[in-house]
Amino acid sequence: MSTSRKKRTSKNTAAAAPLQKKPVTVGQIDTSALLGELRAAYARVGARKMPDELLGALQYAERHQAKITDVTAARKAALTRVLLWEHLREQTIAQVDRHQARAVDAAREAGAEWAELVRPLAVGAPSGAYNKAKRLRAADLTDSTGRPVRRTPEAVDAVLAYQAEQARAAVRRQAAEERRRHLVLRVARELLTHRAELAADEECEYWLGEAETVLADCRTPTQLVSLATYLEAAVRHIQRHEQHTGQPIPVSEAAAAAYAAARALTANDSGE
Repeated sequence: MSTSRKKRTSKNTAAAAPLQKKPVTVGQIDTSALLGELRAAYARVGARKMPDELLGALQYAERHQAKITDVTAARKAALTRVLLWEHLREQTIAQVDRHQARAVDAAREAGAEWAELVRPLAVGAPSGAYNKAKRLRAADLTDSTGRPVRRTPEAVDAVLAYQAEQARAAVRRQAAEERRRHLVLRVARELLTHRAELAADEECEYWLGEAETVLADCRTPTQLVSLATYLEAAVRHIQRHEQHTGQPIPVSEAAAAAYAAARALTANDSGE
């Protein structure tokens, strides 16, 4: 490998690194419990009217911090305040970004150009408005592991592309499941049309009867699985009967075609 190629690879890796770094947050915290601890700490030194609302409680604690003269208690109270302020910052920024992003979407849907969003978004150019709008969308997004998305256009685009592919995959799965449902129902109807010919013994008759019962009201995925299972059992017992007698069941051409379709369906299900 040439030196120039090594340098170019190293540069590209360094450029991608900021997008790969996970944002650090305080995560989930029990604000009620932490506020309860603060309230108790201040109550012990005579400050007993701390507001219930987080912002008001933190401002109250700031004003009365000097009343806590015990060093250990003061340190613990101050650290709790730092944590709660960071939590409030994260929640406030996320809330503002989320609602501002929706306002931008509304403006764009109403025909606003990016140039018209330059001043409202406090940027210097239409490209800056576009990029900031992308960053704002990070507040409503998480990556494939459920973690917050970095506030960069590239990171947002990557998550949106992933979500779009997941949505397309879901549509493909739904379409495949619908095709499968129609196939199982069609094969079952055709097979049961010739039930009298194909019921080679009591076992075959039993499983064909079970399939017919489910087919009469087959609506849910669970019922469809049951129907396919009963068809597979009926086919298996017909095959066993043929193996035992050494000859195929004498049936009409239409029944033979229905039986062949059922064999193909069950063979496909079993991976044969």
